[in-house]
Amino acid sequence: MSGRLTTILLACAFAACSYQGGEPSCEGVICDSPPADTCKDPDTLLVYAPTGTCDPATGECNYNTTERSCTYGCEAGKCKPSPTGDLELVIPDNTRLCTLWGWGGDSVVYNWEGKGRVTLNPGTIVFPKDQVEVQADPIALVEAWPGVSADPVAPSSFVRTAEEQGGVELHTYEFVQDFTCQDRTFQVALVALYRFEGGVPNSSSVVLDDPTLYDWTNYRGHFGENWSTIQLISCHFEYLEARERTILVDNGDRISFRMHGREEEFTWPQPSMVFNFELTGARIERGAEERVVEDFFDLSSSMNHHGCCPGYLAHFDQPVGDVRLIWIDEFSYGWVVHYQDGSGQEIESSPYVDAP
Repeated sequence: MSGRLTTILLACAFAACSYQGGEPSCEGVICDSPPADTCKDPDTLLVYAPTGTCDPATGECNYNTTERSCTYGCEAGKCKPSPTGDLELVIPDNTRLCTLWGWGGDSVVYNWEGKGRVTLNPGTIVFPKDQVEVQADPIALVEAWPGVSADPVAPSSFVRTAEEQGGVELHTYEFVQDFTCQDRTFQVALVALYRFEGGVPNSSSVVLDDPTLYDWTNYRGHFGENWSTIQLISCHFEYLEARERTILVDNGDRISFRMHGREEEFTWPQPSMVFNFELTGARIERGAEERVVEDFFDLSSSMNHHGCCPGYLAHFDQPVGDVRLIWIDEFSYGWVVHYQDGSGQEIESSPYVDAP
């Protein structure tokens, strides 16, 4: 057996790829079995992303990694616990949380108007052993659509609760704070989770880096307004898989969408893997004009809750002719681009197809 074939077959054994016609393939591959975290050095933990991407050239699953500094040292693929028994919440520099995936609802326009972004204060918050309430100020800035800042209503604190789950004691520290902007009120919630077995925490530190903010094992968070709550996850979308889609509109426009996301399982009406994404860029070519949009508050995405039919929205600070906004909702309106002017009136709609 050739060395190349041996490599391919071994890769397939670990990555669940299929072997077709002498070449590797990513058909049917689900990259959800990353290597175990490992100590890069005595003070640094190398953390693998929970989901990866399959390389069609090799048939292998590749996983992003993040280096995590361990305050008390790294051992056996884990950060060592605090010798005092205290717990810690570590907020790295440049930690920003965004509403994501269009989880706010099926409507791409609704999701756009419900966007929020939260910037956190870097540092370490210590939860002393046996202390139920800890005063803290983790939030530096809250921005709500269309990108304006909100003011905190009052100081808040982390409150601890504990419960048993399948032989594991779960300690939850929850921080909830209200913010106002003109006549609107928002709520931001941050939750750190610590699992104890035999009275010992599996890890005494929760670090709000990209792996933690995306896998939701030790963290939860949401941005809420009225009855709606939308999950908050890292704004570092480049940590996720990038894809691009280009469409050709019957009116002659060419529009490209850049997305970052990951494959997730939907179970109804039938089990399927769906690329759940955040729209991170859009480009429109309309006649002789071209516009590129990359600002978080000028873009929106949606995915129907059945895992079908995405939606895209791009707002232009500088209009393209009379057009200030384009939006697509494949679930409710089919493959049609809707164009709006600066007053929010629809001025045109036109069908499209995917570019070859």
